[in-house]
Amino acid sequence: LFEAFKVTGGIPKEIWFDNMSTVIDHKLSDFHHHRFNERFLSFSHDAGFHPVACRPFRPQTKGCVEALARTMERLKPYDGEFSTVNDLNDIVNRLAERLNHEKSQSNNQKPIELWTKEKEHFRSLNHDLVRYFNSNQTRKVSQDSMIRFQNHQYSVSPNYIGKEVEIKPTTD
Repeated sequence: LFEAFKVTGGIPKEIWFDNMSTVIDHKLSDFHHHRFNERFLSFSHDAGFHPVACRPFRPQTKGCVEALARTMERLKPYDGEFSTVNDLNDIVNRLAERLNHEKSQSNNQKPIELWTKEKEHFRSLNHDLVRYFNSNQTRKVSQDSMIRFQNHQYSVSPNYIGKEVEIKPTTD
């Protein structure tokens, strides 16, 4: 999100989220009532936006997912035409630029025209938010020589089994 805020030049008043575990605390939520995870809620408060959780299987939000699927289809011709993440980013940025100048089927307006009006209402980016992403954390190394971080497992030298290790997230 921080990178998105930097690219867009600010923070909107409200952001809608799917039911991903980095946002929603599934243990404390049920089908009709979502509970945001505390760290994310703290981040949203500090950033100054109101998070809204999409309800599962709700037709009103399904169209957004289908539109994204159509956009992803437009990336298929580029399959294999890039060798680095930077090459892929360039392809995606060129596609985004084209899409932003095409009229939308839903409102017959170009996204770039709506964007110009909408971004006037954004809050400025608070660079102190970077602390949410760059803070060192500790993890205990499991018996199988792994640590868990942001829903992924990473291998660690067996010398550290049972010990606490400090991890430093990077933006790479």
